[in-house]
Amino acid sequence: MRAVAGCLITLLAISNAQAEPRSPPQPIRSLTDADKTSIVAWAKAHLIDPYSLQSTAISDPVPVKRDGAVVCVAFDERNRSGRYVGVKRVSFLLTPDGVASAQQPAEVAACFADTIPMKPFPELDALDFSVPSRFDRPAPTMSILDAAH
Repeated sequence: MRAVAGCLITLLAISNAQAEPRSPPQPIRSLTDADKTSIVAWAKAHLIDPYSLQSTAISDPVPVKRDGAVVCVAFDERNRSGRYVGVKRVSFLLTPDGVASAQQPAEVAACFADTIPMKPFPELDALDFSVPSRFDRPAPTMSILDAAH
């Protein structure tokens, strides 16, 4: 009897789910020059040494949920010690107003699939030095004598 009741509940749930109208997924918009400019501005504001970037790449928009997409950006940068640390990937959520840093795990994880095709991102390789980054100020120096005190 319980098995029959369970089957009836399952059939009702399936029929109700099929009866609910679903809106078609929205088409994913293309990546614009303004989006790329925003990503370059993010790099200048958030990376340790944005002018050292190499091996830069960007993906076309990748669908991550019914109405959204992310853009994946890959780069290798120097750390505070001046060493290259290997290629990192960062996800940017594609919104109607531009790009935003991706926050949800599915959005971030989408960029780590090996099947995501990446293409060169020369705008990020050749940053404009005339626009300062947050690390363009000189680092404080300390002499050996200062460290002894």
